Amino acid sequence: MNKFFLMLGILFFSGIVRAIEVDLFVNNSSELVPYKNTEIVVRIHDMSTADRLSEEFLPTELSPNPEVAKQQALEFFNSARGIEYKQKIVAAHAHKTLLMKYNVQKAPAMVFDKGKAVIYGMTDIDRGLTIYRDYMEKNHE
Repeated sequence: MNKFFLMLGILFFSGIVRAIEVDLFVNNSSELVPYKNTEIVVRIHDMSTADRLSEEFLPTELSPNPEVAKQQALEFFNSARGIEYKQKIVAAHAHKTLLMKYNVQKAPAMVFDKGKAVIYGMTDIDRGLTIYRDYMEKNHE
C-alpha cells in the first residue's frame, strides 16, 4: 500500500498526474454555480468587474466647464481613491486579456488546462469537468 502512495507521489511530482486547471469566465458573479470538486485549480474571472468598479469609484458629477472638469478628474486620479481605482481596473481588465489569449468568443465560458478545451454557456464546474474528462478519455489525450 505504501508503494502505491509513493508511486502516486512520484507520478504527481514528475508531472504525469497533475491537477486540472479551469478558468471560468462569467458575465456576472451571480452566474456562479457552487462546485464540490477540490482536486482542480479554479480561477474565476468576472467580466463585469470593470463596470462595477467604474460605478463604485468614479465621480458621478463633474463640472459642465471642461477646464474645471479636467481639474476635478486629475484630482480624483491623483487621490488615494483614484490610485486604488487605477490598480483595480488594471487587474479587472487582465481577465479580458486572458479571454483573448484563449481565443474565447463569449462568456460564460469554461477553459480547461490553459486552452486545451472550452465549454461555452456553462458555469457548473462539476458538470463541465465531467464533460471535459469524457472528452479527454475518448480522445486519449
